[in-house]
Amino acid sequence: PTMRHPPPPAPPPTVITLTEADARGQIEAQGYTNVTGLMQNPDGSWSATGTREGTTTQLSVGPNGVTVVTTPAPTP
Repeated sequence: PTMRHPPPPAPPPTVITLTEADARGQIEAQGYTNVTGLMQNPDGSWSATGTREGTTTQLSVGPNGVTVVTTPAPTP
């Protein structure tokens, strides 16, 4: 009799495994300073606020690196 083997398990879903230190390091590598409010989101990405060239910006760090969430309007 032939033994039926169960199908291999499906690969786990892609989960972002960035540590807080990784996220902070990526933000600082983009030239941001004064990184505050670093919090992990449910999908594993990170949100923070950082300052670059005197402008404070809301940032997100995920598998594609650092992205700007909101850029405040420039002061006249």
